Amino acid sequence: MRAGWLVHCLLVLAGAVILPGSLSAQLEVIKMVLAEPELDPGQEQIVQVSLHNPSARTVQAGLRVEVLQGRKRSVGIAKKRTAEVPAGAERRIFFRLKAPRTPGDYDVRLQVFTGDFKRALLPGNPLFYSAFKVTGVVPPRRASPTPPRRGSKRAAAPEAPSRAARLRTPPVGLQFEKADLLWESMRVAPTNLLVGEKFSVRAELRNVGGDLARDIEVALVHFNTRVPGRKLPVAKTTVDVLAPGEKIEMEFEYAFPQDTLLGDYHLVLTADSAGRVQEFSEENNERVTDFPLRVSVIRQIFPERNFAFDEAGLFLFRWDSRKFDEFKVQVGTEATFENEENFFDIPQGEKWSTDHEVVPLAGELPGMAAGLLLNANTDVVYWRVVGRIAGTDSIGFSQALPFKIRIEAGTASARAAQAQPAAPAPPTPPGTVAGTPPATGGQASSGASTPLPALGAGSPRPTFGGARAPAGN
Repeated sequence: MRAGWLVHCLLVLAGAVILPGSLSAQLEVIKMVLAEPELDPGQEQIVQVSLHNPSARTVQAGLRVEVLQGRKRSVGIAKKRTAEVPAGAERRIFFRLKAPRTPGDYDVRLQVFTGDFKRALLPGNPLFYSAFKVTGVVPPRRASPTPPRRGSKRAAAPEAPSRAARLRTPPVGLQFEKADLLWESMRVAPTNLLVGEKFSVRAELRNVGGDLARDIEVALVHFNTRVPGRKLPVAKTTVDVLAPGEKIEMEFEYAFPQDTLLGDYHLVLTADSAGRVQEFSEENNERVTDFPLRVSVIRQIFPERNFAFDEAGLFLFRWDSRKFDEFKVQVGTEATFENEENFFDIPQGEKWSTDHEVVPLAGELPGMAAGLLLNANTDVVYWRVVGRIAGTDSIGFSQALPFKIRIEAGTASARAAQAQPAAPAPPTPPGTVAGTPPATGGQASSGASTPLPALGAGSPRPTFGGARAPAGN
């Protein structure tokens, strides 16, 4: 027992990590890589340390990185963290350091300690360096070019402070996971747009892979659902570097120009649109909006699609437009608004409203609408807005949105919808006396009636420049 404990202590003094149930474990520093070989003063530098544990036991290590000038003078920038590497596994550890404020040549030095940072972990306590440069607005110039220092171009050049320092060669065939870019979220607001109105896109991009992703080109495009093959650019930007597990939030703003084709649009976000990043999977680089954006010249605000009005409640229509200054609301039982017998206007006739909302008269809603519903044998009614530039024949239409009216049986609206005049009496057959039952012996029904044309069908309508009003977009 005492002999085993003596061997344990000797190995600790020699720099090995002792784990329960084993005499020693080894750790290999595969490489140390910097994200940027050249930075601006104060810019963030990402340091990647790759470790390999070839032993049969888990190894705990303490890693310390420090920025030096001339490999000797500390500039007061250092960080440390612990790492646990399972048996036979590889791990990448990342540090973020602020570059010095003074331009010049610098090195990042890596030291490997035991997990409690009390002693060196690797035999001989080797040091690992990786060089970078800080450049200012006016970088310092030398009178004559100076040959590069030995090892200044090497990603991880270890320096042995003594003869006992031994550097390990990475195992043949050792490979790490690649980077993998994934859109975690995408939010667009607003989604019901007027031409020329700005909207914003907020998205979160994460690197779910195992390696750094550099120079990530991000592209945002849009397409109209009627011509999905025609994708037009919205914005493009570049993310310098994204470490494994790191997430970046991005925001874009855009406004559809005046000559935009009206209708529904989808947005497509693509990470690494230039194809420069080596990834584990390219299948998750795109993100498409779940619901289309509606682009129009008239935006309907209220009632929303499938809204239900109470018969005794307030009826209100509200909209917005940047292009038109005079408006009408059309209410009917067909989304196409092609048959004038099946819709009416508010206000009626040649009148137009300059407001962006209208409260119908009681005779219009629910009165006239109830008659349309009865004649069409439906419970759904549609509304759209007609816009006009004052003093011109330039008009435009919103889309047709459905809504409902909850009419209770026996109410005034229900009785008004059913109070239609009786149909004209048919000609009296020869040999019969007017007012007497027909010869078949059947009894005439009392109060019988037939449907009349929809209420409001005879009201005068604007000509819109001599053209029939098409269905709304």
